[in-house]
Amino acid sequence: MAFDQDAPLLAAGLRLQEAGDLPRAAALYRRALEQNPRNHRALHLLGLIARETGDRGQAATLMRRALDIAPDDPEILYNLARLFLEEHRAGEAAGLLDRALAAAPDFSQARRARGLIHLADGEPSAAADCLRRVLDLEPDNAFALTYLGWALNDLGETNQAVRAMEQAAALTPDAAEPLAALAELLLNAGDPAEAERRLAGAAAINARSPIVPFLRGRAAEALGTDAIRHYRRCLELDPDDPHGAGARLAELTGADVPERAPRKQIETMYGENARLWDKAAEGDASYRGRLLLHEALVPRLGDRNGLNILDAGCGSGRAAPLLRPHAARLTGLDLSPVMLGMARAKTLYDALIQDDLLDHLNTIKASYDLIAAAAVLIHFGNLEPVFRAAQSALAPGGLFAFTVFPDDGDAYRPTRAAYYIHGRDYIVRTARETGFTVLESLEGIHEYRDGDPVAGLALVLKRRQT
Repeated sequence: MAFDQDAPLLAAGLRLQEAGDLPRAAALYRRALEQNPRNHRALHLLGLIARETGDRGQAATLMRRALDIAPDDPEILYNLARLFLEEHRAGEAAGLLDRALAAAPDFSQARRARGLIHLADGEPSAAADCLRRVLDLEPDNAFALTYLGWALNDLGETNQAVRAMEQAAALTPDAAEPLAALAELLLNAGDPAEAERRLAGAAAINARSPIVPFLRGRAAEALGTDAIRHYRRCLELDPDDPHGAGARLAELTGADVPERAPRKQIETMYGENARLWDKAAEGDASYRGRLLLHEALVPRLGDRNGLNILDAGCGSGRAAPLLRPHAARLTGLDLSPVMLGMARAKTLYDALIQDDLLDHLNTIKASYDLIAAAAVLIHFGNLEPVFRAAQSALAPGGLFAFTVFPDDGDAYRPTRAAYYIHGRDYIVRTARETGFTVLESLEGIHEYRDGDPVAGLALVLKRRQT
């Protein structure tokens, strides 16, 4: 970090900070501020120490004070953006990064971060432009090459994407991750044999990376070889199953179907796709689950208000505008901290909680007037535990509204995409057995996948009076 040579306190403080002696470094920066309260460099450095010690609120306050004094300082802008990214406030971070790049166009760290936000926003062309600029400045940046590969893949430029990831792997011969990323791209492009060759190399580098055997399982399925051993190895390495190996094993071996998608898989999946899905839900051209749910609720809610409502699996908060008019208190619940950060930015919730649905409902007694769960129960196979937990958390006469993907029959079955298909008869039977009355059942379009409509079923259940 550059600073004037006549600032000995800052110079000494920075040496201490780089050596890990944060308390003594902070003391010197405070002395510099005593001499000059408008010393933006001292404020910035104190902000970095606050961030490193876990006090993000103080870090943001200090960096904002520094920006008030030096609004175009690219390093302050960049580090405040990093802080916002850690808090899942990517929209605010993007604005700060744009300002940093306007002041310093060759600031490669800021440009790389901006490229990743473009990629998360479903803007692969802008992402590729940013990452290519990084590579002009740092040709051997393996991180930038890997994500350039994903951007190019999203643009349909598969051959160029493969070349970018091959370069990243060649630059990091002792790391398994670039090879795994390349293999995943090859799998998606329909070349399982080459993917398996790369994954064998990744396994030799890191035998304890769970993503490698999971991808090897996918390759083996495509090649008609033994996928089961790879999925079992994946679960041995990470029993939390963030990749969904358990569901694939159940399909291949006939083992018991998991009763729900792994929590870690859901948290990871929604975290990685949060901004893209939030944008897709802006209208009704992609995801419509919340609209279908609201349509089923309208006959039962009418103009009622003053309710205690839980938006279960609230995601980025897209259902909040539909629920808020009926609520005296609106609580959002989600597993994904990324999604919750985006919901917080919408300022429509009275409280936001990061927790598992079952864990939360089992701690609440006769509290909620309405539990709304759009596109949440799709990740549970066995609905009985959810219904019983909702029954306990609802006030007498309270409503439980949710969406699922329906079919005929009295059972449920998993898919490979971390969601379940539920038989209509199974849902109704389970609802009645757990003390609910079915008030509404409405079928409609839940979402669009690759432009094709996917049917959903919205139900409104009522807890029986006790």
